[in-house]
Amino acid sequence: MGSGIAAAGDGKKKGNHDSADGERTEITECTTITESGSYVLADDLETAPESACITVRASDVLIDGRGHSITGPNGQGVEGVGVLVQPPGDESISNVTVTDLTLERLRTGVIFDDVTDGVIKAVTSEMTTIAGTSFVLIDADRNVLVDNDLERGGSGIYLINANENVLVGNSTANTFFPGLDLLESDGNTLVGNTVTSVDGVGILLQRSNGNHLLQNIATLNAIGISLVGSNDNRLDLNAANENIAVGGGSGFNLSGSDRNSGRGNTAEENPFGPISVSGAGNAIEVNGTVYTGDPATETVEAEADDDTVEADLTEAKNEILAFTDANRS
Repeated sequence: MGSGIAAAGDGKKKGNHDSADGERTEITECTTITESGSYVLADDLETAPESACITVRASDVLIDGRGHSITGPNGQGVEGVGVLVQPPGDESISNVTVTDLTLERLRTGVIFDDVTDGVIKAVTSEMTTIAGTSFVLIDADRNVLVDNDLERGGSGIYLINANENVLVGNSTANTFFPGLDLLESDGNTLVGNTVTSVDGVGILLQRSNGNHLLQNIATLNAIGISLVGSNDNRLDLNAANENIAVGGGSGFNLSGSDRNSGRGNTAEENPFGPISVSGAGNAIEVNGTVYTGDPATETVEAEADDDTVEADLTEAKNEILAFTDANRS
């Protein structure tokens, strides 16, 4: 098997020249990228079992799928990885972009492992079994995931010890496990994401602190948005309605979570009510009522101060616009 890369001047195919991005090297089969540059898929690719189709070992890399697909092997269930971005040594990789790609029948679509300041944008992923996960970020900080469409499989986006990332306008549907799942991941911002038809929790934060959830939609899941052992998070303008899957639950759920706050959230037509709160120092406004909770796990209601609510909502809306514009430019 060749390298799978047809570089300019090598007697195969020349990379397409783009005045904005410079020359792009064509990828013709599964390969490992060890040099910085712009790469474009020339055709659909199929990965071998238990391996990554495209492995990136360098910083400053663009992978443009040009609408092509990477799939797992036929007849062998869910195997392989679409794109694995991972440093060859101890130092992190930075500035890697994966865009305009379709991923199917894989164990994991894209893995960012020890990657900073990267982008996953306009990727479509459909995993076919409970083992499949579209995106996994491990020890990966300050990355942007924007306008990706993820469906089926185990989970949509899974962050593990991944901090200060931005997730904007992603859609996940019909997964067995959380559509957006943050584990021990702090300081992330989730804006305008939609999670539907999950057999478990739509958006789940586990032992994850200082995150900001803005204008996300979680509907038709078992539970809409859940915080477990997660503190000092902010939830504004989120909608967790009609979470009726597998018997249903509450729109919002805080379990053993302290000092979380938020304004302008809605939760309607959930079998177990708008919100369940266990923890101290919380103040989450849902349907116009602020829910505080206490160490005894009781949900306590309080009246919201109109002036404070208006100021908080204005700030939240401005932040939504800023994050959306910055990450879609």
